[in-house]
Amino acid sequence: MRALKINFGGANKVAIDWGSSVDGMVAVAQRVSVSLLTQLGSDKLLPDRGTEVARTLFSYGAFDMLGLQHILNFGALKARSDMLLYDEPARAAADSVASIKTTLIAVKDNVAQVGITVTNRAGQTTQEIKSIE
Repeated sequence: MRALKINFGGANKVAIDWGSSVDGMVAVAQRVSVSLLTQLGSDKLLPDRGTEVARTLFSYGAFDMLGLQHILNFGALKARSDMLLYDEPARAAADSVASIKTTLIAVKDNVAQVGITVTNRAGQTTQEIKSIE
């Protein structure tokens, strides 16, 4: 699978790099990040798609780390569910998500550092760190 590269600088700082592409597990992990950070209801064609991760992480004031991890876990489940429902049936095993695991690394100045571990149906795994603000 090949896709345009997306640069993530936080929830409100996402840009498509029209001159670059990604493939393999990098492309799969990028799709997971997009699905995890897509605001619920923002896709006009599929309004049930998306999560509340970006909005919820900081909208209710200070959370403890366990509460933030809880939000991320539910977001990962919803993102995987959306991907399985809308995207995955027609994809090859190497391009299809089997599992998503999120790990909250740190929160400072309203920016959460989140580790995302993605495993495809072919058994390959990759890890990325994203900033959510």
